[in-house]
Amino acid sequence: MLRWYFTMILIGTLMHSEAQESIDLFSLTGRIGTPQPYVDGVPGEAIESGVFANLKLPVVVNPKTIFFNNLTYTFSSVQSGRTFPEGWPIP
Repeated sequence: MLRWYFTMILIGTLMHSEAQESIDLFSLTGRIGTPQPYVDGVPGEAIESGVFANLKLPVVVNPKTIFFNNLTYTFSSVQSGRTFPEGWPIP
């Protein structure tokens, strides 16, 4: 009985599936965090920031077949006004 339900759900899903009509060729996102205190009793605060960029390059083989190459760049940074002494474990 479970097999029958699974088969019906699979057939229903396949009958109602559609191809994607549009795609983002380029996306760019960024983030900047609010100043947060360090953990483990280290005085001061740090700010985290980052960037995510994604570029999709379509390669058209024929009108019904298109391959996409993805080029992705990510960057993350933690900024603080603190300088840590030599040998201090950086959080």
